[in-house]
Amino acid sequence: MLRRKVLPQIEEWHQGGCRKDDKNSKQELDFIIEEQNKITVIEVKSGEKYKKHASLDAAVKDYTDKIHRSIVLSRYNVGRKDDVLYLPLYMTIFI
Repeated sequence: MLRRKVLPQIEEWHQGGCRKDDKNSKQELDFIIEEQNKITVIEVKSGEKYKKHASLDAAVKDYTDKIHRSIVLSRYNVGRKDDVLYLPLYMTIFI
């Protein structure tokens, strides 16, 4: 059910690199995972500005009711801010 209803919309957003209200936007998501009839969006960050994630924020804003979890992977420690879970890269195995 999810694959037919939610994923095509998210995949269109993801592949097009666009927010649905701004067709000129070049935002993208690194990974989309199906989980509990919703999706988990994952961003991988390499720099010190790992808490800045416009693409992830835009996806959550556009598809709040369809997103189960939002995760940012980086070299930094575990944390949570708002609805975003921050995990160090070595914890990827536990997602």
